[in-house]
Amino acid sequence: MYKNNCKSINMFPTTLKKGETMNVEIIAACDWNNTGIILEEGQTYDFHAFGNWIDSIIFSDANGYQYDNPQIPWYSKLGNDISDGFQRFPNSQLFKLIGCIDNQNECFEIGVNNTITANKTGILYCYANDFSVMYGNNLGKLRLNVTHLY
Repeated sequence: MYKNNCKSINMFPTTLKKGETMNVEIIAACDWNNTGIILEEGQTYDFHAFGNWIDSIIFSDANGYQYDNPQIPWYSKLGNDISDGFQRFPNSQLFKLIGCIDNQNECFEIGVNNTITANKTGILYCYANDFSVMYGNNLGKLRLNVTHLY
């Protein structure tokens, strides 16, 4: 289903020590960004994303956007009624930064800022919340800081 796997610059999976932060790049056109960061079950992590990316002609930060935004051109809203809920992470903003553990259904919203406790151990993958067939018109990238809190 998804084919634009993007590999991390970090060639070896990395486990962060408590208090350690790693900065990774998340590319909008990649449906799975492999960060190379191992999240450990029961451990708490803080996420902070910065920058902007583009969904066709719509600029947003890691919190994404909604179709009812008046800055979105009318033609970008066509089909909204039939497409609502078809994004990969339903009921979340389009283009919101999403994180997953081990490229599975263990996903969670990151947005610009979030703190989570990992429910399993595995590699952190990220993506822009978009329709699964629409990654080809995505541009730009975000920077994501991941900090192992405790």
